Amino acid sequence: MLKAVNPRNEYILKKIRLKYGGASVPPKKFNELWRYGVETENAEEEERVESTLVKIAEWINTRL
Repeated sequence: MLKAVNPRNEYILKKIRLKYGGASVPPKKFNELWRYGVETENAEEEERVESTLVKIAEWINTRL
């Protein structure tokens, strides 16, 4: 749904790299990342993702 209504790519979610092990977490697994409190490699990157998710939620709220 987001791809269909996001023609200017305003809401881009990329993988978040973990602090240990060099693995990355895809957007569909962010809830598990935050639920279990896994440390990320870059806190600023994580904050950008959170900000994008807030913008998406606000956009959805305006459409309801």
